[in-house]
Amino acid sequence: MKYSSFFFILTFAANSIFSGCKQTSTSTDSFATGEIIGNLTCYDTLGLNILHNQSGFKVSLDGTSFFTFTDSTGKWDLKNIPTNTYVIVFSKDNYGIHKEFNLQVVGSGILYYNNILHNNRYETYLFPLPSLWPNIVLRSFEDSVSISKTDTTILNNEIAFFSSRSQYQWNGQSVYTSIYFGKSSQIDPLDPSSYIYSTPNYPFDRSSLVDSSGYAVFKVLRSALLNSGFTSGENVFCCVYAGTQYSVYYDEWTDPLTGKEIQSGFSPHHSEVKSFILP
Repeated sequence: MKYSSFFFILTFAANSIFSGCKQTSTSTDSFATGEIIGNLTCYDTLGLNILHNQSGFKVSLDGTSFFTFTDSTGKWDLKNIPTNTYVIVFSKDNYGIHKEFNLQVVGSGILYYNNILHNNRYETYLFPLPSLWPNIVLRSFEDSVSISKTDTTILNNEIAFFSSRSQYQWNGQSVYTSIYFGKSSQIDPLDPSSYIYSTPNYPFDRSSLVDSSGYAVFKVLRSALLNSGFTSGENVFCCVYAGTQYSVYYDEWTDPLTGKEIQSGFSPHHSEVKSFILP
């Protein structure tokens, strides 16, 4: 596990019950309640050495009042959880977010949280948000004219080009960019209802459309926007977000309602929002 950014590994404890994490909510429900316990392990940038302080990560059950924080050793404990199916969320300011769906708590037992088995550990990765400043240059769909001896025809261009410039790398990691299209200027990758369509690109040397200076070109088909829910003549808003190869790849999940891949590892400094009329 050699990654060039901080990452955080959440491992379940199989042999002991942890205590000492501040529990902020209790249940007065008459039904049997259970307990969820786990441990967060924070490594250095190379993924080799465990850091001393692993506190301050919030562990919560989405849509409820149940949450706790990891202590300095990474231990966390959620108590008095009613029998139900939950979404568990791991978060901290200036870091990506991790969510896991369909976490089932049954009866009065103890649930040892686990996610991905790797090197005989159950792990979940969290990465710090990079500081990137992407921009966007809009070259929207342009009509062309076809002239013959008998007719002059205006043709709609089926391809639009949107260019962006960001850093080529951040702390040794390759930079990843994505452009989002919505029906209003309030576009947020964490809110699937705020955008209709998105497509990624990589501002590093993968094809003739990108270069190592951080410049990337997005080719967007008019038919793709129409098929995703936009209509001809509609005002379309767009903006670019940038993250690192690891922060975007690992800090993501699938929204169960829309099927969209939600990515939380983008820099908070997105490009300005621009708009165009879809032909």
